[in-house]
Amino acid sequence: MQMGKTKAQTSASDLADKFQSLLQQIIEDSTINLPWVDYLSKISKTLIEFSRCDAIELQLEKEKRDSCELIRRTKKSFHFDIISCTHDRAKEDIYKSIAVIPIKVGNHKVGHLQLMSRKENFFTKDEMALYENFILPLGLVLSNQRSQAALRERVKELTCLYGIAQAVEKPGTSLDDILESTVNLIPPAWQYPEITQGRITLNGQCYATPGFKAGPYKQTADIVVKGKKRGSIEVVYREKKQNIDEGPFLEEERHLINTMARELALIIDRKHSELEEQKLQAQLRHADRLATIGQLASGVAHELNEPLTNILGFAQLAQKDPQLPQQPQQDMEKIINASLHAREIVKKLLIFSRQMPTRKVKTNLNELIKDGIYFLESRCKKEGIEVVCSYAPDLPEIIVDQAQLTQVLINLAVNAIQAMPGGGKLEISTHTAGEHVSLVIEDTGAGMDKEILDQIFLPFFTTKDVGEGTGLGLSVVHGIVTSHGGSITVDSKVGMGTTFEIRLPKIETIESIAAEVE
Repeated sequence: MQMGKTKAQTSASDLADKFQSLLQQIIEDSTINLPWVDYLSKISKTLIEFSRCDAIELQLEKEKRDSCELIRRTKKSFHFDIISCTHDRAKEDIYKSIAVIPIKVGNHKVGHLQLMSRKENFFTKDEMALYENFILPLGLVLSNQRSQAALRERVKELTCLYGIAQAVEKPGTSLDDILESTVNLIPPAWQYPEITQGRITLNGQCYATPGFKAGPYKQTADIVVKGKKRGSIEVVYREKKQNIDEGPFLEEERHLINTMARELALIIDRKHSELEEQKLQAQLRHADRLATIGQLASGVAHELNEPLTNILGFAQLAQKDPQLPQQPQQDMEKIINASLHAREIVKKLLIFSRQMPTRKVKTNLNELIKDGIYFLESRCKKEGIEVVCSYAPDLPEIIVDQAQLTQVLINLAVNAIQAMPGGGKLEISTHTAGEHVSLVIEDTGAGMDKEILDQIFLPFFTTKDVGEGTGLGLSVVHGIVTSHGGSITVDSKVGMGTTFEIRLPKIETIESIAAEVE
């Protein structure tokens, strides 16, 4: 190190006053809540302007072993980097005067300050004495500022995670609401909130801060649920910043984004479990409701059968009386028709409650459909409905109650006809699907929305006007199909039509299940 007196002489008191003003300025700057690197940029600018050097380096040891934060400042540029503590930049060939001043906090060395000039004998002995006195409080200020900056970042991280927890605990909050809340918590949790944007992607759906644009300065973390990647979290800077630990991002911010990804994965898994539980509860309630209504229907049907039989019998006897005037004859006809209609409703109630004896035989589904649709062809022609039947060749036989399955076909076909008051197309087809035989009934009618679809198999639910339906048709269909070990699904779109698919087990499937039970 070269020492000399090439600068204009300044009185010792004036020089001390300048150093005192410098220290006061640095202490004032430390009261401003700046990100750590921005604070180092500001303090290095103050130091280079005060010292009139060509360059300075401020090297501070990090908690990481064998690494330092290196701040290099010239009059025109600022550079921050994480380097090895043994790094040597070989500056002797460029700078003729170099002053190295150790920075200590107590007895512990935490770094050093280098002042560099291209001029020889640039530093005086008096200046160096004042720099050595100045470096003691500078070390304390830097150490305190770094701790404060780290604490601020930690508070922001905890605030972000707490905000996620609050969103989750809020009653009735959907997964969409949680993700929207979480993405808005991202900017305040990063070093530069004013230029930070966030985006969460889940199953192809995006939740982003306003005006989000992808950029080169980003940090990402995958959202992995049960070993499968479901999405990601992205944090983007709109502007370039100094490289720190991970590009322009802090190591603590890497920990935070990873923690957020793990927390969201747990939340998503929990929400999906809750949805599955709700569906199961709904199915259990539906089954319980069907069982209760089935018991009620059985009791009502048996109670109604006897009086209906009496009414019908006596009406038919009275109608046969040759001396009965014409008007009473017509009235008796109305009584008989009403009684027959009521008896049909009772029969449906008994079928719904599964109280009627069944007689299952081997049946060819194609032949059963041909026989059943025969009764509806004239009505379809009258109402301008085209009937198209497509039968799978060599369709395996099934074991069913033919009367009940015909009722299923007629009920669904009649519903389709009623959904096409202005005409349309009714398609009935069969095919084999795995261990099942399928019957598909498709119309081009009005269709149904989701709210109606969720209720169509409930007993007594109907969208028809009073007197046009009992609301038992699809409940009876559901009961018949399930009693045969089958399943029924429906797909419908408003204005585009409805498709029912009934799947019934093949004979081989039934025999295989029976053999396993034995």
